[in-house]
Amino acid sequence: MDSVTKQDSPKEDFLWGLVKKDYFSMKPLGEGSYGQVMKCISKFDGKPYAIKLLANKFDNVHDLKHLVREIHIMR
Repeated sequence: MDSVTKQDSPKEDFLWGLVKKDYFSMKPLGEGSYGQVMKCISKFDGKPYAIKLLANKFDNVHDLKHLVREIHIMR
């Protein structure tokens, strides 16, 4: 399994640890204001996925609205 790039907090380390249980070949794709995006391969179906880790984005209503808008656009 490839190493994950530097994380900002123990909480993010914990969350990426959960992702590693179901995915491998984690490679960074990018990082933005809402979090880090990693390319991962599913251990269940072998398909590639882009996973965005969001940390502490539910504390602020303004950020949450932007996040919901981004998810809607990506669908």
